[in-house]
Amino acid sequence: MRRHRVVKSSPATRADIGTSVMALVFSMDLSWLSPLFIFVGVAMIMFLKKNNQKYYGQIIAGFGILFFGLTTMKTSMQPLASSPEFQSLLTNFSNPLLGVLAGVIFTAIIQSSSASVGVLQALGLASAITLPNAVYVIYGFNIGACMAAALSSIGANRNAKRTALLNFIISFLGAIIFVIFTMLCPGFVTAIEHIFPG
Repeated sequence: MRRHRVVKSSPATRADIGTSVMALVFSMDLSWLSPLFIFVGVAMIMFLKKNNQKYYGQIIAGFGILFFGLTTMKTSMQPLASSPEFQSLLTNFSNPLLGVLAGVIFTAIIQSSSASVGVLQALGLASAITLPNAVYVIYGFNIGACMAAALSSIGANRNAKRTALLNFIISFLGAIIFVIFTMLCPGFVTAIEHIFPG
């Protein structure tokens, strides 16, 4: 009897999807829920006895702190929207090479694509950056997120290095494909703006 090989998705692919889902969660206006999340999470950590339940409390409290931090960033970045120097800097990001490079450097420094997207979303919420200026930076985030995996694979076994390499290849090729697609089809960004107006 012939056996069929089961094809599994790579950990790198699943991680990229998870990061994208978190970006969608951050885009929702859940700041009004952040005090409740923090309160419930801290109460679970303090009063529940089982470690598993305390871990759930840490997750809930972490979400609350993330949403609170995003709201704080949005408020603090609103003055940047009226700064001519900052606007001039962001205009350069509409250049594909500069935008991708900025995204790679920024994510490589803070070593978290989710945090990078959160900062960019805060700029967007503060009306400090527009989608045409941000799109190439987002592509750069994908490549920059590989730096943490690449650094962690140094001195690791062969399978860890293969995973880091696969993660880089997927992210790099995906970024290049979408940069070319966005340049050839400028209506792509416009279509997204129409799907999510305002």
